[in-house]
Amino acid sequence: STELKVGSLIPALPTLRPNDGMILPQSFQGALVTSQALADTLVTAGQLRQAKARNDTSYENITLNNKNNRFTRNAPGDHLSLAGFDRTLGKQLTFSYHYAQLSDVYSQQFAGVVATQPLGTGKLSADMRFFSSTEQGAARGGPIDNRAFSGMFGYGVGAQAFSVGYQRMAGRSAFPYVEGSDAYLVNFSQIGDFAEAHERSWQARYDLNFDRLGVPGLTFMSRYISGNEAQVGAAQGQEWERDTEVKYVIQSGTFKNLALRVRDATYRSSFSRDADEVRVLITYTQALW
Repeated sequence: STELKVGSLIPALPTLRPNDGMILPQSFQGALVTSQALADTLVTAGQLRQAKARNDTSYENITLNNKNNRFTRNAPGDHLSLAGFDRTLGKQLTFSYHYAQLSDVYSQQFAGVVATQPLGTGKLSADMRFFSSTEQGAARGGPIDNRAFSGMFGYGVGAQAFSVGYQRMAGRSAFPYVEGSDAYLVNFSQIGDFAEAHERSWQARYDLNFDRLGVPGLTFMSRYISGNEAQVGAAQGQEWERDTEVKYVIQSGTFKNLALRVRDATYRSSFSRDADEVRVLITYTQALW
């Protein structure tokens, strides 16, 4: 019920979510222990000392993401310490608490709840996340004071699901997270993260699963995210992003599990570079044993 992993790791935690948007995913060197010795509870603890980027072949120090010059610099930490647990309460509710500390840069606490509830012919869902972050030790990245709340609420019926999300940054600074990783925020998207100081953002999302319509393996997603009151330097700004994704996974035959995914994104901002982006991803999954 308890497992120790040492070496090259790709953890998936609220406080650290490596980005896998290229052929090689971001990875880390260190040790991680997971335990299910307690009923309905997964406990995680570990320490990571170096990171390898998606487009690199060597390990380097773990550093602070400094998008739009939010902090003093991409400050390095000697190590990233992680601890936390996820507890399932029945079949429809999960509570999580996690802690992370990038030494001499920042410390961060996370609490989250994921819940589902049948309603009529469909199902309600809620995913609520709260972070509290401060500078730590020598504060190599400068002052950090952030509290981030984000929540996603949806209703799925048949092949369709409709969701709305809200995200708010409080405190004096932007949201801190590890360089190269994905911030665990509901409005973190293909291009933007909507995590500037004081920023408020909302999301509307639509999902369609063609499996229910007789085309298994085909899915569609579209979302729109809008943010305002972002404090960038001495000015306030706003931004928005529209994402669309179509994915098809071959269900049988020689190429079973081969997936083709097309992602399109449009991003506009008053404080960052505008972007129009199309990504085409081909992925394949094969069990080795």
